[in-house]
Amino acid sequence: MDEGIKVGVKDGFNFCLHLAKIIVPVTFTFSILKETVIFKQATYLLTPAMGVVGLPGSATFTLLLGFFSLYAAVGSIIPLGLTVKETTIIAMMILTAHTLIIEGGALKRMKLNYVKLTVFRIIMAFFIGFIVNLLM
Repeated sequence: MDEGIKVGVKDGFNFCLHLAKIIVPVTFTFSILKETVIFKQATYLLTPAMGVVGLPGSATFTLLLGFFSLYAAVGSIIPLGLTVKETTIIAMMILTAHTLIIEGGALKRMKLNYVKLTVFRIIMAFFIGFIVNLLM
């Protein structure tokens, strides 16, 4: 049993380091990026579209990161300073449509229509965001 605990602690620590290698740089980079003119202009343009699901335009970038990496999205949520409601909405959306490229590759290998399934997941993410926004 002692050996199992040692292995578990070691593996858990290594996994935490792995997550930190993703989340810390993304958080740092996103904190700087959100102060740029380009980010502010893009946020301004995307605010009406994201407003449908109750999110600020800046949350678009977090959502896009979530399509590629769940952990990168987590790192980018922190600098946005979202409310509990907004954090819940974007979390639900990311949980519905995350790591689409990696999972698309897996779907393709299973000979499924990965394009239709990916589009469906993105549509469902926005539908769920819309419903959660209404309910909260």
